[in-house]
Amino acid sequence: YFSISDLTITEGDTSSITISRTGGSNSSQNIIITSSDGTASAGSDYTAVSQTITFAAGETSKTFNFAASADSVSESDETLTITISGSGSDDIPAQFTDNSSLITIQNADTTAPTFSSAATNTQGTKVILTYNEALSSTTAATNAFAVTTGDSSNSVTDATVSGSTIELTLTTTV
Repeated sequence: YFSISDLTITEGDTSSITISRTGGSNSSQNIIITSSDGTASAGSDYTAVSQTITFAAGETSKTFNFAASADSVSESDETLTITISGSGSDDIPAQFTDNSSLITIQNADTTAPTFSSAATNTQGTKVILTYNEALSSTTAATNAFAVTTGDSSNSVTDATVSGSTIELTLTTTV
């Protein structure tokens, strides 16, 4: 019985994927390996896979390399599938316990979000900062912000992150 491992890899890296054989290993078997796009696209996000690996009699494990492409696009992690199947030319047909590998390509780009605008609430007790994309954190340290009203420092007592906004609660009304 053949199975293939899943893989999580970072953009720009190369790693190996393992195909294992358990049970009977007395015969030679040809295993066909093919990749198919999910949210990741062959050519731009990874090098397509289309090859055949031969297990000789007695072999129980084989590896092949998988390459994720580097790019400068800040994006969500992307996925694809690698499938293994048996060759129709084998004397004994290959059997599978897991013939599908989920490959996750993790984004390696760490472009900071771009500040878009600032506003205050009608009471003047909060400053709302808006960015061009959803922020990955749900909390922020109050000491990470400096607010000046006129020529005076205005302490931030709370910072709440929600989607693409950060809401700062101030000590003094602006």
